[in-house]
Amino acid sequence: MLAVRALTLEGAGEGVAFFLRPDFSKLTGEAALVALGHAFFSLSLGMGIMITYGAYVERRQSLGSEALAVGGLFFILLAIAALTSAVSILEVPVAYVREKFGLSRSKAAALTGIACFLVGLPSALSAGDALPGLRFAGKSFFDWMDFISLNVILPVGGLAVSVFAGYIWQKAGEEAGISAGWFRVWIAALRCLAPILLLLVMLNLVGFLPWLQKQLW
Repeated sequence: MLAVRALTLEGAGEGVAFFLRPDFSKLTGEAALVALGHAFFSLSLGMGIMITYGAYVERRQSLGSEALAVGGLFFILLAIAALTSAVSILEVPVAYVREKFGLSRSKAAALTGIACFLVGLPSALSAGDALPGLRFAGKSFFDWMDFISLNVILPVGGLAVSVFAGYIWQKAGEEAGISAGWFRVWIAALRCLAPILLLLVMLNLVGFLPWLQKQLW
């Protein structure tokens, strides 16, 4: 209803054209790195979500078919309720608390939710006028948490996962149920391609690559 109403407003045509008409002149290497950075959050990479879900897959099940099924179901649920992303993120600490302390899922979810609420309070309050003094170097506490989590923790987490699965976890391919042919491609991407791209994404997000570009050009 909101979308239909928006189309009746003045300037709606220009807005639709801006949304649907791509400007390929702005598709640069930096834009690709920024898109890869957004993929960490959109695809739940670097946060252990896919690893946690993968732990529930039995050995006799095909990882490829299960990934398609779970992925399709995930995006259907995502279209129904945006809160599914929050549920996915919460599953990682909930699974850890359950296994670490032997709690039931309901208790683990309740304790984890309360802990996340308390930890998130400073970020939520600093985004408004409740805690105006909670600023460091010109940024609010929320801005710092957003910067650190998106630009540092997620790329570093993804890099750690790729290095662990590519070099340390000897039976990664066997556990994933990948055939011998695809395993060579997969392990090469994990060991060579993924770390390079992740480092480039992280350096771009923290501002090093733009700074280096200005120094050179």
